[in-house]
Amino acid sequence: MKTLTRNDVYCWLLKYFFFCVYRCWCCCCGLFRFICILIVLAFASFFLFICIQSLFCYALNTFFCPSLRTSLSLSLSLICFLSCIHFVHLPTLSICILLVPSIAAVLVMETKELFAESGGHKYRLMTLPDFRRFRDLAFSSEGWSTHFSDSKLTVQSKPPPDKSTGLNIIRAKRVMPTVPPQVLYDQLQDAKYRATWDENMLEGYNIVVLDAHNDVGYYAAKFPVFLSNRDFCNQRSWMEFTNGDYVIFNHSEPHNDCPPKKGFVRARSILTGYFIQPHESGGNLLTYVTHSDPCGSIPHSIINFVMSKGATVILDKCEKYSLSYPEWTRQNYPPGHVFPWRTPKMDWDSTYLYPEDAEKAAAEKSEEPPATNELEPAAAVNDAPNVAGEKRVDTVNMTAPTLSYAPVAPPNEGDNLALQQYRATMQDAMNTIDRSFVREGHIPTTSEYIIRLKCMLEGIRQTM
Repeated sequence: MKTLTRNDVYCWLLKYFFFCVYRCWCCCCGLFRFICILIVLAFASFFLFICIQSLFCYALNTFFCPSLRTSLSLSLSLICFLSCIHFVHLPTLSICILLVPSIAAVLVMETKELFAESGGHKYRLMTLPDFRRFRDLAFSSEGWSTHFSDSKLTVQSKPPPDKSTGLNIIRAKRVMPTVPPQVLYDQLQDAKYRATWDENMLEGYNIVVLDAHNDVGYYAAKFPVFLSNRDFCNQRSWMEFTNGDYVIFNHSEPHNDCPPKKGFVRARSILTGYFIQPHESGGNLLTYVTHSDPCGSIPHSIINFVMSKGATVILDKCEKYSLSYPEWTRQNYPPGHVFPWRTPKMDWDSTYLYPEDAEKAAAEKSEEPPATNELEPAAAVNDAPNVAGEKRVDTVNMTAPTLSYAPVAPPNEGDNLALQQYRATMQDAMNTIDRSFVREGHIPTTSEYIIRLKCMLEGIRQTM
């Protein structure tokens, strides 16, 4: 069943309107014909405004920052609405009522967008709404043509909705009954492990970490004989969810540290990703979606054919090398190793953009006033508010304890050098943070302490 779009509604209204005008013109007197002319002018103004609105939306998305879009959209809508009331009288006012859904569509543009800058390029960070859109694509049912299907594997394709390219979107689903979702997720994220089994991988590395859920990386792939090798510069995004889902996807973005290389054709990932779900077998159901353009002179018909067949090979490798990944990690990572891509889990229905935002809000909401501790007797509270409107703590008589502020777990005899260095780094970082709060005369909340610790560790990481 075809989905009814806004353009379809406009076309249907236009056809119905002209039919009514024609009937009225044939059956009515001169007065009614004059009214019909006014209605025609009103509808002409309406569709002219739709065209102007589309251009305005494009200009908003292209030239204005997100914080200005809502106010500019509201200003345009009010100007058009008041102009219609003042100049065109009652017929056009009734037409303006029909404009409400269209105006609302402008006002509901996504303003909760986050950006990060690196190498002189501005990147829009992928947040929960983007992961929902990827989920909708992975679960959509319309327009797909099935190339292969059995009890474990389904391969499908469909043309892109906007017809912007002749390259099809490929979707493959596979049940992996012996691979837990988390194992597959870690295996797909681990570039070091991929280098051990991906014979097509010539080079791959991370360029910059944009935040806890986005980075930019480089990947070079070997192509068959007589074809130039391809490379990608992609922004990659990932997120874990409370229902056991894991999502990874990427799209191509430029970066100054990733210029085109001699001997390679710079390919483009329009959208490629993995949607991992728990399966009743104890394993996982992997949905692989790819819409990529290898560029160059390869005909699109050949690319569509090869990709529909190659998706099966990709999923075969995902399952095969996920089975051996736990043993590889035991041999190459120390016990208790925490992967850098692991994050708190997100609720699909959350109103926040990131799980860290939800955790911070929950911590602030449930946080109680701190209990009296050893710092309070040495601190006198001044009732006069400071610039921020909070009570100021007089730190003249405050003395720092001689013991460690934040002792970590004692070392064990079996600790290797890396673990000892990690303990020492954490000890120094926490001691420094404690001293900073003592100097400020401020007893931190849990969220304040964690945020400052995170900033310090990020600074340490960037200097290493």
